[in-house]
This record gives sequence, C-alpha cells and structure tokens, in this order.
Amino acid sequence: MNTDRGLFPIDLTENQIESEKSFVKFVEEDILPIADKIDREDDMPESVFERMTELGLWGAAIPKTYGGMELDNMTLGLLARALGRGNASILSLLIVHSMVGSVLSRWGTNEQKQEWLPKLAKGDAYASLALTEPQGGSDASNLKLVVEKEGDSFRVNGKKTWISGAQHSDVAIVVGSLEGKPTAFLIDLNEVEGLSRKKIQGMVGFRGAMLAELDFENCLIPKSSLIGRVGFGFSIVAGYALDLGRLWVSWGCCGISESCLKMSVDYSAERMSFGNKLLDHQLIQKMIADMMADVTSSLLVCYHTSKARDENGTAVDESAMSKYIASTASRRVSDNALQIFGAAGCSESSHIQRYWRDAKIMELIEGTTQIQQILLGRHAKRYF
Repeated sequence: MNTDRGLFPIDLTENQIESEKSFVKFVEEDILPIADKIDREDDMPESVFERMTELGLWGAAIPKTYGGMELDNMTLGLLARALGRGNASILSLLIVHSMVGSVLSRWGTNEQKQEWLPKLAKGDAYASLALTEPQGGSDASNLKLVVEKEGDSFRVNGKKTWISGAQHSDVAIVVGSLEGKPTAFLIDLNEVEGLSRKKIQGMVGFRGAMLAELDFENCLIPKSSLIGRVGFGFSIVAGYALDLGRLWVSWGCCGISESCLKMSVDYSAERMSFGNKLLDHQLIQKMIADMMADVTSSLLVCYHTSKARDENGTAVDESAMSKYIASTASRRVSDNALQIFGAAGCSESSHIQRYWRDAKIMELIEGTTQIQQILLGRHAKRYF
C-alpha cells in the first residue's frame, strides 16, 4: 500500500503527510494481515482495540483538553481512508466512537465531559450512537423509543438496532421521544438496569462491527443523562454527528475504491486470457478507466469537504455530496473489481469479495444514497 494521492495530488501539510504514513503503517502491519479473519469470524479481536489505544486513535476527534489528539478534518479523513483500505468494520467502530466524542465536546454538560471524554480519548471506554430503530431506518425522526420524566429521573422503553459497537460499548448516545420531541441522552450501558443486548451477526458486510440491538425495558436513568434540551436530539445532536460520520464514511469509501483499483490493475496485468494479458483487452481497459475516474472524483470531493470543514467548522451539503459520490463510486469500483477477478475474487482468500460487500454497506450507513439525493436536491436552489 502506498500513500500516493491519486492522479491529481492533494495539498497536504508536512504534519498531515507524516500522520498519513503512520496510519498506513498501522493498517499494513496490524489490520490487513487479519482483515479477512475478522470478516470470517464476525468479531473484532481485542488486539485491535489494544493497538488503537496504544496509538491514541480512539481520541482522534476528541479535544486535547481531555486527552485526545484533536486532529483536523483533513487528517481525520486520511485516517478513515487508511482504515477503509484495511477493514471497514474497524472504521465503523471508530466513526461511532468519534461521533459520540464530538457531540459531547460540543453539546455535553461539564459533568458529562469530565466523566466520559478522558475515558473515550484513552480507549478506557467505548461509545456507540443509538439512533436506528427496528421500525425505521432512514426515518430516524419517527422515534418509537419513549422516554418519560419520573421524579428526578427518566424512564426509558424501546429498542435500538443495527448499532455499531453496541456488543461491548460502555456508553451510548440514545435518541428517544420525550414529550413527543426527539431528545438525546447519554446512557451508561453498564449501569442501567433493564437493558439487554442482542448480538447481531451474519450481515452482508461490516461483519466485525460488533452490531447489537439494545432493548430498554423500564430503564431508569438519571436526569443528568440529558444532552442539551428537550427536542435537541435529532436536528442538532444527530444532525451534527451524522454530518461528521458522512465525511468519515466518504474517506473510507476512497480507501476501499483505491484498494480495489490497485488489485485489479495488478491482477489484470498478469492474468492471461485468449493469449493476451487481461489489461490488453479494451473492455478491461474501459473498466479500469471508469474505476480510475471514480477513485479520483471521490478523493477530490472528500478533500474539498474536509478543507471546507476545517475552514468553516461545518459543511453539511458538502458532506452529503461526498457521501453520495464516494459511496456510489466504491460500489461501482468494487463491482468492476469483482468482475475482473471473476471466481478468484469470490473466494474467501480474496480481499475483493469483502471490499465488495462492505462497499454496499457504505451506501446505507449515515443516510442511504436516496437520503443524500433528497438532501442535495432540497438544497440545490441555494447555489443558483
């Protein structure tokens, strides 16, 4: 794996370049050798968590004040890109962990920040974002999980599902309906009574993301669990988290696409068919050219979005555009790669089939392709 930045090199600082080298080294040495094993066993080994703790990666998006790395958005993107090349499940775990840390940094109370951010930064605790429910995926505002006031506490009833990292996470931001309004709560999952976790396995992709269903049955949580105010949960808390998550996913898609492209070029340059190398066939050349175009356009839009976030603090439309372009591109690129490899790419011994499955999941998480299209179409008038 190299750190070349495509046909049109992007402008990075020396610190960003050095950080990228360290991320790539981590992926090459610690992730790629076990990436397919993680997928086959549908689990994430403890050694990965320990190594990420040693490198400080759990605190990548958390302020230095609380022991984090406080990386800029460009460097965070380079980290996501490297992890996408390695194993998307690890990226998923870090994304949700970082989304929670970022939300707490901005909207949490002083008590919540002091209690949780140092633990999250060091990897002493792991976090999940519990937004999706069994009855609704993309329609996350149609909440069935109900929270009711009870004295100085809240009573929680309902389910959250497809939650990354929830098999082992210590804390979660849970969005539920309080007084008929979407509201966010920070819940210590190890302390609340009445909570049960159901392990989810056998997914198409992201098989090491430690997915689980969280079932809250008459769970009593303290008043201090509230994040922000009543009604603050969806448009503010979830919206802010998803904006960050979409950018990370986009960069991860770049990593998947780049890996598929490189493997396809290497394979087609060696594989013989009808007396010629595959790469000498014009139809294969067309597929490679399409893959190169998708990889380059994805990388450029992600670079633009990270730059916008670093300069302006937010980039909602840009993040949606990045997610739309990069995720659909990674699906096309991985599909072409599988077509080029044929049966060899379908084998468990090939990374291609794993990239292909994970790329499809990338189109679904942090808002489906159709949700991004709706957001972009709705906001298009702003630019004309």
